[in-house]
Amino acid sequence: MLDLKLPSNVAKAKILGLSHCQKDDSILAAYSTGIIVKWSGQFESQAYEIVNNSKVESLWWSPTSDVLAVQSSGLQIYDINKSFPQWRAPEYDTLSFSSDGKKVLLALPKYDQNKRYTIELKDVETGKLIRSFGDHFGEKCSVHWLNKSDRFLIRLCDDNSGNTGSGKTIIWNVDAKKPVSQIDYKRSTNDTLVSFLPIGQDWSVSPGSDLVAVGTNRVDFFRASPWKPEGKSINANSQYSNESNFNASVIFSSDGQRLAICGDKGIASIWDVKTRALLVELKGHKSNVASLAFSPNGKMFATGGADETVRIWNSSSGKELVRLTGHQSSVTAVAFSRDNMRLASGDELGLVKVWDLKSIDLTSSKALKKP
Repeated sequence: MLDLKLPSNVAKAKILGLSHCQKDDSILAAYSTGIIVKWSGQFESQAYEIVNNSKVESLWWSPTSDVLAVQSSGLQIYDINKSFPQWRAPEYDTLSFSSDGKKVLLALPKYDQNKRYTIELKDVETGKLIRSFGDHFGEKCSVHWLNKSDRFLIRLCDDNSGNTGSGKTIIWNVDAKKPVSQIDYKRSTNDTLVSFLPIGQDWSVSPGSDLVAVGTNRVDFFRASPWKPEGKSINANSQYSNESNFNASVIFSSDGQRLAICGDKGIASIWDVKTRALLVELKGHKSNVASLAFSPNGKMFATGGADETVRIWNSSSGKELVRLTGHQSSVTAVAFSRDNMRLASGDELGLVKVWDLKSIDLTSSKALKKP
């Protein structure tokens, strides 16, 4: 285990995102104070101030490069290997990178008698406008690419809080002049499936397909081409939370065949996507699970908890392989390296740790506590 040292001029703060770079597997951490720190292969650190004296509200990593977008009083696009910022989009408030990392969808809010959003497609490197997809009315909006596809979805909600209510989901092909499909929905008094994709709730897109999982007090599945419910839901409320108004966190495995769910009861579980059958239940955290990740090869699964521990599990048997201690606050981010040999973890106080996983025996009958 190695604690990554922050540069002397960087104050500790909550980590919003943690990632291994695609090119050289160096480690990137994004802090709520507007600082990005990069550790090279030799774990030498370099800090970049991306937002001056302003809180970072959210960020997005490009899936194939070292480009990231930061939301802090508008959007700013950065490439950590080039000058900062690459370009700015101060008037936009949400975005989504394409799977090849070359294009980005943005939603531009406009205010008149009714709030509306203009959806635009831009070149990531230059910020040049490629095309616009018109105006769409709603109080809240988000855009999301469907993995490895030229299609994307627009989520609009009429409720300013972003909670379940009336609105619409639109599926669009980037080369089409009009939407592929559109679903209008209204507030449901009995929590039925007419409440498609309320804004702000956790969701995941299956790699290589158009299957979308949405986590609320249950997990619903949707097929995006055309948009329609797909199979039965998974009831998450009683298993993963004591709260009735609860959003489960969900993530697909790299092959799209399994889905992991976690919540505030300290329990995570892995399900078969096709059959919706529970495969394994992962119990061990003393409080809510705050972060989760499948290893690239799908053999391991990592969870970070508010109990300040990181746990690595055999994703097939559900056996706890390693319990990693040393954090002194909630573990808000976990990320495997591309070769499955390292795990990086980050917490609310800004501490980043790198764990060597070479010694983990997936067939062991006993769980290791500290490597």
